[in-house]
Amino acid sequence: GQMDFHISPYVSIGGRFSSFDHDLTPEGKRVFDSAEDADETENSVVPDIDQPKRSYMATVSFYPFYGKLSLFRSSIVQFDLYGVAGYGQIELESGNTDTYTVGGGLAAWFSNRVSSRIELRHQGFQDTINTGKRDVNWTVVTAGVGVLL
Repeated sequence: GQMDFHISPYVSIGGRFSSFDHDLTPEGKRVFDSAEDADETENSVVPDIDQPKRSYMATVSFYPFYGKLSLFRSSIVQFDLYGVAGYGQIELESGNTDTYTVGGGLAAWFSNRVSSRIELRHQGFQDTINTGKRDVNWTVVTAGVGVLL
């Protein structure tokens, strides 16, 4: 979920919530099952993961470019190109840690109240595995429909 409050036509502040769901592929399930079935004397590989559960983030977006596009001469769509930066917490199996994001996107306004967005962001944080902390860097792509209240 995402919510933004536009304090001017060029800047908005907002919040984001993400919930993560995890399913293993059949091969991933086989690796976990064989590691659980192996006794300590066998040479087996135990996967070391720190799965995310949910994240909360405050964001600031900047809208330096906007324009209009004619769709087959039937309607005019307004659009914004924007940049976004954010900081917050991500809850992992090992506990909470800081997370940040930076990226940009395109918002198209189909009416005064309905828009569509596509966004590309980098998100980073540190998780904890058996060997210690490690940096995790994600590329996040989101698409959505927005309603202006």
